[in-house]
This record gives sequence, C-alpha cells and structure tokens, in this order.
Amino acid sequence: YYNGVNEEGFEGALDQFAQFFKSPLLDEKFADKEVNAVDSEHKKNIPNHYWATWRLVSSLANPENPMSKFGTGDINTLKKDLEARNGSLIGELRQFHAKYYCPSRMHVSIIGNYTSDHLMQLAKHHFADISNEGCSVRPAYTGP
Repeated sequence: YYNGVNEEGFEGALDQFAQFFKSPLLDEKFADKEVNAVDSEHKKNIPNHYWATWRLVSSLANPENPMSKFGTGDINTLKKDLEARNGSLIGELRQFHAKYYCPSRMHVSIIGNYTSDHLMQLAKHHFADISNEGCSVRPAYTGP
C-alpha cells in the first residue's frame, strides 16, 4: 500500500493506516462495493499493455513464488465462485487477513519530514502491537 499525506496529518494518517492491520472493519456492505471496484479495475487493465507485460513476466516466475499468481481479481474469482461453493465473503476475508496481514509477513516503511529516530518511534508506536498470532513466517523462495 502507498499513501501520501501532508505533515500536519502525518501521525493521524499513520494511526488510521495501522488500524487496518489491527482491527479491520470487514463489513459486508463495504465488501461488496470493494469487489465491484476491483472488478472494474481488472476490466480497465485488460487492454493495458503494461499490465499484459507484467502478467507475461510474472508467468515466468517460480510457481511457488506469489509473483507467479494472478495479481488481481474479478467478480467471478472474488464473489460468484465463492457463492457457488456456499462460501462467505466476509469469512474468507477474515481468514485471509489473519493468515497474511501480520508482522512476520510484512514490512512497513515510512518517510516524513522527521528524524530517523522519530520515524522509528512512530513506526513502533503504531505498528508494534499488531498480532502475529496464527501467522507463519513468510516463506523464502529460491530460483527465478
């Protein structure tokens, strides 16, 4: 994720960003809207030559590396296929969040008009208490 804010809103924005990892809302009414937004973005990218080139390059990656996986989604992969299996969109989102959105699988970089020590303090203050429960260490991939 990437976000840019002005200096006055920096710490508040950092707190809001951290909350996504600590306690995401994952509300059904917003999940459907997001699925539709992802579907629209996917459709917009289909004729894009950069996106097609990226898919070609990622298809050459080690199959065990996440780079080789399909990188977006559409209404079928994110909702209709799930509904056909009687799955729950919110349930799947919660499982995905618990498995992948944890410190052992993520890094955070913050840049601001502050000293490095102050930025480190801010990062620790906002992100140190994110739970790592139930999360494994990110796998290492070898080869192309």
